[in-house]
Amino acid sequence: MSESSGGRHWGIELAYDGLAALLEHLPHRHGTLAVLTYHRVAPADERSDLHPGLRVDPGTFADQMALVVRRTDPVSIDDILTAANGGTPLPARALHITFDDAYECIERHAWPVLRRLGLPATMFVPTSYPDQPRTFWWDRLHQAVAAAPGPDLAVGDQSWSVAGPDERAATFAELRALAVSLPHADAMALVDETVKQAGTQMTLPATSSWSGLIAMASEGLALGPHSRTHPFLNQIPETDLDEEVAGSLADLQAKVGDAARPVLAYPGGGHNRAVVAAARRAGIRLAFTTERDVIDPSDADWLRLPRINVGPRATTPTVRVQLQPAPHRVRALSRSLRAPWHQHHRPYLGRTTWN
Repeated sequence: MSESSGGRHWGIELAYDGLAALLEHLPHRHGTLAVLTYHRVAPADERSDLHPGLRVDPGTFADQMALVVRRTDPVSIDDILTAANGGTPLPARALHITFDDAYECIERHAWPVLRRLGLPATMFVPTSYPDQPRTFWWDRLHQAVAAAPGPDLAVGDQSWSVAGPDERAATFAELRALAVSLPHADAMALVDETVKQAGTQMTLPATSSWSGLIAMASEGLALGPHSRTHPFLNQIPETDLDEEVAGSLADLQAKVGDAARPVLAYPGGGHNRAVVAAARRAGIRLAFTTERDVIDPSDADWLRLPRINVGPRATTPTVRVQLQPAPHRVRALSRSLRAPWHQHHRPYLGRTTWN
């Protein structure tokens, strides 16, 4: 980074900190609940075969957790369950930390930070992955595109450029978007075909083992179901929903006992009325989407709770800004004003956030 670009970066961070300080002093009629979501916490040179778009640097994560301690009222998932059941209300600046997908790097780089700071957290586990030689479809897709011999990769009746780093990044983004738009079975067929054509095969597990999950649970980490096989639940047959939702909770209860909570994270945020009904049938009391927002707990839809996803580009000041409700209200207003234009010019394809 040049001296001038470093100065601009520092200036932007100061601007976000200033905005956050201003927002924190705005009057609020009600308390708020913010939920942060992480996937991977690892150094850049660890598991380069996995998709880097979900990775947060351990130092950045530690800084963000220090922010949580300074600026919020951390609460446990049991505190949220109690409030949802009409018990003790949450504190004014309630915040909870979650991890999706049970990546094993959380054991090494994130959980020790939380344990040291005494911060409660919940990990959502796709229960068919621990102790199995399998990895998530987006990681398989990333590795296939990254390792495929160039200059082109033929998938189906189309050829995709892998001539250089920029072309590989664009191809991965396009194939990922295509997979997200398809019914789950078709999406997995697309990924399998890409892996076959690239000549790659990932067998090194990316998730924690059951013994690792049990060890963290014994130290206070709460565990919740994240389906069995991590499909977008709104893109599978409704007849499979109970297998994925109730089955995942049953798996977790059998493996970790009381550490399992009746709380669900919809994989990729994919949900609809049938999915929510399946969650309710399974006895799920809280369910989390990938919608980005901060809510008033007194007016919460407990089976459609929003979260703030934290990715590699999120800095501590930008996270601090997002802990306030005002930026989310402005974004929602802007989106509603743009909606007529988008409906006319760019029809919605039914895609959901994928991670």
